[in-house]
Amino acid sequence: MIRATALFLFLFFPLSVGGKVVDQVAALVEGEVITLSEVQQLVQYKGWQISDEPDERRNLYLTVLDQIINQKLISREAQHTPGIQISQDDVAHQLQAYRRRFSSQDEFQEQLESMEMTESTLRDLIRRELTVWKFVQTRFEPFIIVMPAQIQKYYDEILVPELAQTGAPFPALELVQEQIREILILEKTNQEMDRWVKNLRSKAQVSVLLFRATPSSPNLPQELLIEWELQPVTIAP
Repeated sequence: MIRATALFLFLFFPLSVGGKVVDQVAALVEGEVITLSEVQQLVQYKGWQISDEPDERRNLYLTVLDQIINQKLISREAQHTPGIQISQDDVAHQLQAYRRRFSSQDEFQEQLESMEMTESTLRDLIRRELTVWKFVQTRFEPFIIVMPAQIQKYYDEILVPELAQTGAPFPALELVQEQIREILILEKTNQEMDRWVKNLRSKAQVSVLLFRATPSSPNLPQELLIEWELQPVTIAP
């Protein structure tokens, strides 16, 4: 009963410190909170443009939130999958690659501040993304088979017509067949991954609260041009 009351308070009042609202809950995944800040941070980390149009901004946030939910669920599965281990060196290498986008350490720090992240929380985000990537590599890619006929079909029906439209010369099939194979492997992997994630989510406890008038109501209609804020939530003291 106490736990249920605490959860009710958690869902319906602002996350606050000293009476100031500091964040909002966007979703719950198996009891784990995803905040609106996490959504905004991933948008900034990826460098995605945020539209001035409320509907487009809303759709972007919901799409990114959906991606984070999937990442959280996959990360949980990865904990029970042999061979899915991300080392400190893996994270450091990816972090260094991200640092190189900026001309100086000061500019990098300014980016962290604009995302309201520390280097530690950025490392956590990178680790989660690497975990998902490693899981996909281990769980799906080894079982994807691309037949020569599929490569030929892609060459004849997609690549050649696209090049014809631009007036570019056609490379011989043997010169591009490995690139085509990689494209088809990626497509098939994404298809298998999508099916698997849908099944995983059907069994998981996921509550999306972003842009709902109340946590129990359906999502607001897309035709509404008002950018609704997430229903505030808090943890009772």
